Amino acid sequence: MAQIDTWYDILNVLVSYEKIKETELRDIVRVSLPTLKKELTLLNGQLESVLKINKINDYYLLEIIDYTAFESIMNGELKQETDFNSVKKRVAYILKRLIDTNDYLLIDDLAQELETSRGTVTRDLKEIKKVIEKFSVSISGTPNKGLKIEGNEFDIRLLYLHHIYDYYPSNDFIPNISSYMTTYSLENNIPTNSVNTWKKVLEITLMRIHQQHQLNRPIPHYTNYQWRDESFDQLIYQIESLYEITLSQYDIDFISFPLNISNTGAVEKVYMNEPFIREIFDQMMRHVSNLMSVEFDEEELYTEMRFHLLYLLNRLIFRIDNYDYFYGELEKKYPFAYEVAKVSMEKIEEVIGRQSSEAEISYLAVYFELMMKKNRPQDKKIAIVCNTGKGTANLMKQQINQVLGSHIKLETYTEIEYQEIDLSNYFAVFTTIPLKNIGDKIPLIRITNLFNDEWLHSEWRRVNKMNQLQFEHVDFSFTHMKKASTYHKQLSQMIEVLRDKKQVDAQFEERIIEREHKQTTVFGNGIAFPHALNKGNNRIVFHLGVLGNKCSSDEEIRFIFMVGIPQEMTKKVEAELLQLYDNMLRITSDKEKSKELYELNSSEEFYDWLWKEVV
Repeated sequence: MAQIDTWYDILNVLVSYEKIKETELRDIVRVSLPTLKKELTLLNGQLESVLKINKINDYYLLEIIDYTAFESIMNGELKQETDFNSVKKRVAYILKRLIDTNDYLLIDDLAQELETSRGTVTRDLKEIKKVIEKFSVSISGTPNKGLKIEGNEFDIRLLYLHHIYDYYPSNDFIPNISSYMTTYSLENNIPTNSVNTWKKVLEITLMRIHQQHQLNRPIPHYTNYQWRDESFDQLIYQIESLYEITLSQYDIDFISFPLNISNTGAVEKVYMNEPFIREIFDQMMRHVSNLMSVEFDEEELYTEMRFHLLYLLNRLIFRIDNYDYFYGELEKKYPFAYEVAKVSMEKIEEVIGRQSSEAEISYLAVYFELMMKKNRPQDKKIAIVCNTGKGTANLMKQQINQVLGSHIKLETYTEIEYQEIDLSNYFAVFTTIPLKNIGDKIPLIRITNLFNDEWLHSEWRRVNKMNQLQFEHVDFSFTHMKKASTYHKQLSQMIEVLRDKKQVDAQFEERIIEREHKQTTVFGNGIAFPHALNKGNNRIVFHLGVLGNKCSSDEEIRFIFMVGIPQEMTKKVEAELLQLYDNMLRITSDKEKSKELYELNSSEEFYDWLWKEVV
């Protein structure tokens, strides 16, 4: 039943969050508020001896009463209690019968076993086809014989793990080897969830070998980090001795995979296929370079990211989803880093032959965001203009440092001194007096209640937003695009506007089109990122094209972010470019804000609107 899936969604969220707002929980689980309240009441009633979900004001909190029972539930126990009214339970049963039988089964016999109609089984088979399409497995039907499942052993085992085992667990082999696994897990500090998956995988592997089904080929792209590990080899010896079998290296690789999908640092990496990881990384970065106007210190990024890639690749190979602790928030907060991660993942998916989850993209985005933050100017100089003496000025410095952090550099000026200073060089200006001749783009904080921490934080957030739009090195253009037959002609129209303004060099169009021929920069979310070097200009040229028609691309392009990139970019210029992308991606992903862009008519209107929107 779908209800069990909803329960697991709720529990996973509550485990991840110390407390969560009712509306946020509703949005993440994707049910209506009345449905959420009903399911929470049922959960509390069904599992009253195991857990309690408390509501305090608008927040929900999880209280675990019996940790052992709760662990069993999170390991899939609730699925075993479902009946054949659940489509997933029936799907699991049919798949299990087909795999275990390894021969033809009649639909009528399956219907009789499930105590349902032939029509229901036929509908279930359509659902099964959706399930198995990700695996190299197929179900064929032969008149007078019935149905038969066919596929390689590796994918059949994964199918069993992901779609059958939790509904029909077996313990034919695990009890005899469980003590050895427990000892190994404790010695190596392996997380409980990995141990639980490991036991399932070992049970499935031994069951399949007992049925005369062994892996007879290497697992593509997989790296077993337990290779040559003496303690793990000893465990394998115990398994072979207990069951009087000889495990192939391929079966050993399969058994080990739950220990090789999480970067917990628990298991020492005796072996690491460094050349393969590096080649994947290099291909990924070449793909990013071809599509996005951003550069990284690749050696530093590889050092930071390589262990994450080790386990990411293995998770993709075994179709294990990383748990999403971000719930889409990272995409909203760091949209450009998320786009870079999405482009990176495209290349990884291509090489590995697997599709990743949004969670994996989010985790990868963290590395790009941290690297981009390193490249942004970090020092935040603040000017304090005070006309009440040094004692008051020092007190103000102390309070600002206490609330905002000691990393901020503070410089104080008198009412006379500030008039000789260029305040535009400061991140923000705190003042006790009205200041003369100050432009509206200078982040100004008029001190009214310095000792109100909440007010100070609020003002600081406002200043940070203002600084996000201090685009000193960007020339903006905005155009409503006329209808064109192809995307390339659309680009030519945009470049013509820049050429008329003398903002791009003579070969700029040639470089843009050449880049698009090599690798299109049209993304699936209706945004294109055409960009190229712009020689002879030390400023960023940003042209936003708003479209209301379809080009030659299969995707509907709504916005074109065309960028002319200076050959020499300082850290400050690069920071402005990244902030520009972040703001534009955030705005264009909002349907209401996107509509407002269509109402603008000029570059001046666009910049004024952007300023008001961000600040």
